Amino acid sequence: MKNNKSLYIIVGILIISLITLSIAFAALSTNLNINFGNVNQSAQTWNVAFTGSSVAGTASGSASTAGRSCGTATVTATQVNVGDTQLSKPDDKCQWVLTVKNNGSISAKLSTITANKGNNTCNIGGTTGSQTSMVCGNITYTLTSDGTTALPINTSLAANATQTVYVTAKYTGTSVNTTAVTQSGLSFVLGYTQN
Repeated sequence: MKNNKSLYIIVGILIISLITLSIAFAALSTNLNINFGNVNQSAQTWNVAFTGSSVAGTASGSASTAGRSCGTATVTATQVNVGDTQLSKPDDKCQWVLTVKNNGSISAKLSTITANKGNNTCNIGGTTGSQTSMVCGNITYTLTSDGTTALPINTSLAANATQTVYVTAKYTGTSVNTTAVTQSGLSFVLGYTQN
C-alpha cells in the first residue's frame, strides 16, 4: 500500500506540474491583431477628347491666294468637321491645328490611326494602324505632330495632358486641273486606348 500511495503522490505531482506548465504557456501567448477601417478605391475616369469649338484653317502657298480658301473646322469632343476648302494650284496648302486632351484620370495612348478614303481614288500612306497620309488626285492629306513629322502611334497621354495634331491638305500635283474635282467623305480616325 505504501507503494500505491507513493504512486498516487507521484501521479498527483505530475498532474499538478502539467497544469502549471499549461497555465505558464497560456500566460506567455499573445495575439497581435491588424484591423482595417474603410478602404476606398477611388473612381477612375476615362475622357479623351478634342478641345475647343472651332479652328480656322491657315492658308499658305508660294503663288497668289486666288482660288485658295481654307474652311473652318467645327470641333466637338469626339469629332472634327472641316468646312469646304479650295486648293487650286501647286503648293496651295491649308492646315488646322487641333488639340486632344486627356480630361480623365487614366493614362491613355494613341494606339491606332486609320485613314478612310470614302469613295475617292486615293493611296493611303503608312502601315495598318498607322495611316497618317492619303494622296487623292492632286491633294495630299497628312496628320503630323509638328507640321512635318508623321503623328506617331503608341504616344502616351497622361491625365490632364494635351497632344497637338496638325491636319494638312496640300495641293501636291505639278499642274493645275483643267476640270473641277471635288473630294468628299475623307477622314482619319484616331484610336485612343488605356495606357
